[in-house]
Amino acid sequence: MNQPDYHIIATNDLYMGYRKGRRYIHLLEGLNVNIHKAELTAILGRNGSGKSTLLRTLCGLQDPISGNIMIRGIPIKSLSLEEKARCMSFVSTEPVHVSHMRIIDLVTLGRSPYTGWMGKLTAHDHDVITDAILSTGLSEKQDAFIDELSDGERQRVMIARSLAQDTDIIYLDEPTAFLDVINRYDIFRLLHALTRQKEKTIVFSTHDLQIALSESDRILLLENKRVIQGAPEDLLLSDEIKILFNQEQLEFNRENASLSLKKEFINDIGIDGPMGPEMTFTVKALERLGFRVANNKNMLPAVIIQRTKEKTTWILQKKSGTSEFYSIYDLSLHLRNFSN
Repeated sequence: MNQPDYHIIATNDLYMGYRKGRRYIHLLEGLNVNIHKAELTAILGRNGSGKSTLLRTLCGLQDPISGNIMIRGIPIKSLSLEEKARCMSFVSTEPVHVSHMRIIDLVTLGRSPYTGWMGKLTAHDHDVITDAILSTGLSEKQDAFIDELSDGERQRVMIARSLAQDTDIIYLDEPTAFLDVINRYDIFRLLHALTRQKEKTIVFSTHDLQIALSESDRILLLENKRVIQGAPEDLLLSDEIKILFNQEQLEFNRENASLSLKKEFINDIGIDGPMGPEMTFTVKALERLGFRVANNKNMLPAVIIQRTKEKTTWILQKKSGTSEFYSIYDLSLHLRNFSN
């Protein structure tokens, strides 16, 4: 891979938002952002923070209130519609429902900036379309109708259409909004591959915190009309990512980038046993039940985990006696109505 060109997208003192009557409502202020070539960049923020506004402004679909956006050093406002269409493409958050149109027909629309009003395809156009369909794993279904596809397949078709448009920059607004967990990871895997294998610069907004933190090269974190930017690991180390979850009822685990409700502990319990997944998941279950867990087998009550090749046993020691369980669910069921 060639050395990336830096600052394929750059903003200078950018203000954006919307007009209400005679005045402007600012969602983001004074943004100075540089986005590099061949990177996967995620825009994160709470609802109403300006994620979609930023995305639409960056790709020229919405005018900024003030400031400049540069594409490879050229002001975006100086580019014609045709020039914009040849350097950047946009995939909307809306699910695609098109009747009586095949995958290959929709992907072919991506060549519109190059074919002119007659829409005549050259051999090169056909090669680009074929490669776009192949890159998104749709070759075997290219003649299928759009309304016969799953949501995940429809999203792949729209990404294939962007690839057929052959732009260096691809913007996506909430690309996994309507997808189940398997399809969400499949889409992110595809986007990541496109940055590495085809050197696409991809910028997307998302609520998928955990996937964005694990797969993105860079994060643009929107908070209080400003942008905090850096590698996901930088934002985790600095605890900047916690800004999103500064609420009493939520707890962010920096180690595995996961979010959960804060636990209210009403009882204490000891635990002992071999380290491993059984211990980890038992502690999670006990905390969910409201127990503050201590690594102490001598306190009562206490859970002793015994593991052999054949089975795992959970032994609950209480003042009233000892009970044995063969699953975390059975142990949890017993502890829901806890009494010494």
